[in-house]
Amino acid sequence: MADVVVVARTPLGGETADPRDVPAPVQTAGSSEIERSHALDLTAYLARALGGVYVNDVQNNPLQPDINYRGYTASPLLGTPQGLSIYMDGVRLNQPFGDVVSWDLIPRAAIDRVTLTPGSNPLFGLNTLGGALSIRTKDGRTSPGASVQLGYGSYDRWQAQVESGGRAANGINWYFTGNRFQDRGWREASPSKATQLFGKIGWSAAATELALTAALADTDLTGNGLQEQRFLERDYASVYTKPDVTRNRSGLVNLTATHDFARHLRFSGNVYIRTIETRTLNGDINDDSLTEALYQPNAAERAALTAAGYAGFPMSGESAANTPFPSWRCIANVLLNSEPNEKCNGLLNRTRSAQTDGGVAGQLSWDGPLGGRPHQFAVGASVLASRAHFVQGSQFGYLTPIAGRSQSRDLAHSLTAHRTRRTPSTRAST
Repeated sequence: MADVVVVARTPLGGETADPRDVPAPVQTAGSSEIERSHALDLTAYLARALGGVYVNDVQNNPLQPDINYRGYTASPLLGTPQGLSIYMDGVRLNQPFGDVVSWDLIPRAAIDRVTLTPGSNPLFGLNTLGGALSIRTKDGRTSPGASVQLGYGSYDRWQAQVESGGRAANGINWYFTGNRFQDRGWREASPSKATQLFGKIGWSAAATELALTAALADTDLTGNGLQEQRFLERDYASVYTKPDVTRNRSGLVNLTATHDFARHLRFSGNVYIRTIETRTLNGDINDDSLTEALYQPNAAERAALTAAGYAGFPMSGESAANTPFPSWRCIANVLLNSEPNEKCNGLLNRTRSAQTDGGVAGQLSWDGPLGGRPHQFAVGASVLASRAHFVQGSQFGYLTPIAGRSQSRDLAHSLTAHRTRRTPSTRAST
């Protein structure tokens, strides 16, 4: 009977296990393979090239997909059950708040190698239910030289990317990449902007390697939600409600180190700190209004409208048959400070989260013969700390056709004055 060799994987580098020795279908890809695929970002490559991976594009933005692997998800959408862990140079990219993964913060050009390992593994932290994705970034030794890439495509999509790396005789190496992406989207009111900067400076000697990494990202993404089929038949590029905007700001500093104490004994460790600020603005239908009478204002509401200087509202007879977008009862109830939560069919939701997380991790690995057979042992520990501040607010409004934006803008000013003073005015329309 043939021997069965079982080899585990660890979040930090240092152990030299060949993926072919892992008792699972581990999949790997290098920077050259990712580059040849012409994928827009890492998620596009994963969906194209790795088995068991597919994309659920519920956000309708090229940089905000849900990545599903064997039924488990890594998603940027707060509230999605997360089942995959993502690491980059030993830093867990799942955010502290909700364990979400913002794929738009990962610079594709800086990726040297990715490894996707299936299975539940507690070594990779919480919610590693379906697998773990490990990303190793480039440095000046593995990626010397310089390049500039420019691209332009449909829907005014353009991208500019620059990278440069090198090494010196004294052991110092450096690498830098910057990327700017922008497009107006194939759907109405669906622009995207993303800026990513990544830099690394390192030093290596016979037994020691040090690297200091800094990464910045600034993205402004619009992902309008699902559309009804009958509206798609009339206009395939139409949206149901807008806006639906997510804005991310992120900064990361990571110091990694490896040292060989002996031929078979290696230490690997890292210490990092990361900040992420996310703001969202989402225009939706107010579900609480769906069973309410939204049309004809009553006497008290008409009096409130008149006192506020409004004119042209119906005295009688407004109904669903003659008014597809009711608004007068909504405005009146804002003025009366009564029940806009029931009479306004539009809702603007805003969120803001500010997160800071950091940690230190260390690992000792031994790889050598024992009892006449090759063995590998790894022992390590990590300490992580995080802090998250989350604020959510809602503002009532009413839905209008695309051509009728001025009505919703007027209501937003009324809401700001009467209901939600701390919320800036904006609009929700369909």
